[in-house]
Amino acid sequence: MRPMDRICSGTLKSVIVRTALAVMACLTFSGFSEAGVFKDTPADTGLVITRVSVDFDQRALLVEGRNFDTGSTPVVLLGEAVLEVRHYTTNAIAAVLPDGIAAGDYLLTVTTGNAVKQTDRYDLTFGAVGPRGAQGETGPAGPQGTQGLQGPAGPQGPQGPSGILAVTVRTAQITIPGLSLREWIVYCNAGEVVTGGGLQIIDDPKLFVWKNIPLSNPAGWHLGVSNYGAATWTITGYAVCVKVQ
Repeated sequence: MRPMDRICSGTLKSVIVRTALAVMACLTFSGFSEAGVFKDTPADTGLVITRVSVDFDQRALLVEGRNFDTGSTPVVLLGEAVLEVRHYTTNAIAAVLPDGIAAGDYLLTVTTGNAVKQTDRYDLTFGAVGPRGAQGETGPAGPQGTQGLQGPAGPQGPQGPSGILAVTVRTAQITIPGLSLREWIVYCNAGEVVTGGGLQIIDDPKLFVWKNIPLSNPAGWHLGVSNYGAATWTITGYAVCVKVQ
């Protein structure tokens, strides 16, 4: 039996368990330009789904993975239903959920051509979660144990680094037109490590943040946003960069 995830109606959750049927053609890696704009570098050519996110209020389905641009425009199937694809990049597809979708188990299929490596499948479960149970009673405290013997002193450790020299918040902006998705990276400078990051909060329910994670090499903060509305937004991303000796 294939692993399933549960997605609650009206709530956005990530489907994180997957079964990949795509055949990997070669082993490489993907990267990003220094200007913060996503680009492809030599990568494995097999289409792979890694994560699926659902927003029932917006009837939005976001598929994350890689190699979604290795052939024709991606075709997205939910069971036997063909979903409308609004936008796609090599790493993400924004599609529209069918109106009035029923709870149940579905097989999500993404294909860009006739080759085996141009198709992957993903198991989803739509359904309700039962009510939260009442909190149990706090158990009694256990008796205090007897004090142990003092251990021998350990050897002196090596001298640590002198510590943080500077903390800098670095920024990068991106413009997202209506009905589109974008991803970008806010990079730290050479010799810095990233300790935090995020993006400007905009009060628009049609903006959906689907990537907000740190990068270690090169150091920076990776962001991805979908705009399901008609308005165009300019969003600022942040990376907290620390220079250490």
